[in-house]
Amino acid sequence: MRALLLLAILACGFAQACKNEVPNYRVTSTDGKVRSRAALVGKPTIFLFMKLGCPANPEAIPRFNRLATSLKGKVDVVGIINADLATAKKFAREMKITFPLLPDAKKTLIKGFGAKRSLEMTYSAPKSGLAKYPKVWDGYSRSMLQEVLDGIGHHGFKLPKIAIPYFPIEKRGGCMY
Repeated sequence: MRALLLLAILACGFAQACKNEVPNYRVTSTDGKVRSRAALVGKPTIFLFMKLGCPANPEAIPRFNRLATSLKGKVDVVGIINADLATAKKFAREMKITFPLLPDAKKTLIKGFGAKRSLEMTYSAPKSGLAKYPKVWDGYSRSMLQEVLDGIGHHGFKLPKIAIPYFPIEKRGGCMY
């Protein structure tokens, strides 16, 4: 019994029980695809929370663009932004964002995940069943990203070895929602 509990905890990544359900959604993203919670099954996804107009965005976006390129075909990187679709598309063009953004003007997803500020992140990596996430990291850094990648790996997804020196050693964060 104890071994099963330990296995369940490790499967969700470093003592983080995946008790948090990904909020239910069905949204057209900035790349024109309809994305939903149900579509997360079988495909790990890193979610990056973004606030329109936050001055910390320009520093973070190139790092997450590079991450998305490095993980292409293995892990999706998806931003969630407090904007409608037209505004999110304009923001993505102006900021040269290469990963899709989910528009969330009413902050339903942002609040549903419990994100408090821009540039927090989480992941979901369900092989089957309901999409869940372990926690929301309160910013981004090299060690936080490594925790996310290790957590995805613990779910049985094979990830390519990627170097992440372009992520800062010290934690960075964004603006409060």
